[in-house]
Amino acid sequence: MLVPETATPQTSEGVVSVPVAVFDRMAELQRQLDEAQAQLEHRRARDRERFRRWRENNLDEARRRTRESVRASRARKTAGGSE
Repeated sequence: MLVPETATPQTSEGVVSVPVAVFDRMAELQRQLDEAQAQLEHRRARDRERFRRWRENNLDEARRRTRESVRASRARKTAGGSE
């Protein structure tokens, strides 16, 4: 059986032995997280651009939806404050 290498960081309680595999796994997880965040930001940018183009091409509908949204938001705030 092979024993993984260990790193021995100093802590206030003394020396703690941590397998190098843990650091490798953390590096892999960080890489996956960075990749997922980059994909999410790319998708958000693409969606914002698509929405911007839709608003330009459907100005009247966009204004109507905005008015409805503001009206509903104000109604929720008014209903919440009267309790």
